[in-house]
Amino acid sequence: MDPKLSNVLLLSIVYAYVFAIIKAGELLKAKGFHPSVTRKLIHLFAGDSIVAIGWFSSPLWPALIPGGLLIMLLSLLFGKRDDPMIQSMFYSKKGGWHNYGPLYYIISILLLLYPLWNRKDIIVASTYVMAWGDGMAPLLVSRIKKKHMHPWSERSFEGSLILFVFGFLGAVTGLTILGLSPAMPLNSSAILLKAIMAAATGTIAESLTVGPLEPFDNFTVPLITATVLYFA
Repeated sequence: MDPKLSNVLLLSIVYAYVFAIIKAGELLKAKGFHPSVTRKLIHLFAGDSIVAIGWFSSPLWPALIPGGLLIMLLSLLFGKRDDPMIQSMFYSKKGGWHNYGPLYYIISILLLLYPLWNRKDIIVASTYVMAWGDGMAPLLVSRIKKKHMHPWSERSFEGSLILFVFGFLGAVTGLTILGLSPAMPLNSSAILLKAIMAAATGTIAESLTVGPLEPFDNFTVPLITATVLYFA
């Protein structure tokens, strides 16, 4: 198949997948699920699409995904705030800057794509730790009645443990899929080592994102994780 046609086809598939996840979030919200739940499900599953970079021929093509979503969401945010997509994605119990987490998430992926294009394993591991770890931690920690809080923030040790476990599982899943691509073959030992490092770094980064930085963990977790993996 012609490389350009292959890129266009893959781009279309990824866009269709991402919009299907967002639509599923809208439907769940319409059925009575709390906006925070639907937002985290979008956070968890939409971010998984980054693994497609293993099959793109250049960073320009995958950059069109977060780039296009960023333009579309900003347009809706400033022009049609009552749009169901905005209602599903831009909500946080804490309010304020926390509401715009999906924007930080999208921008962080854009920031990783170009400088780390030749280290796709780092891009995938860092994004999956954020998607799975930070996606699942708030959903599960809310079910724990007695939590032990970090002395330096409102985050809990239980939440950090959940983030580590699911961040590790996410990184293993993403790297395993990436390892099937022609761009980045990976063996099992390399996958496990990178996944442990990524999950541990992401957990520490998230627990230390406090004070004025707290709403911006969608920046700090993937970017710090990627930096540590790059120099490791």
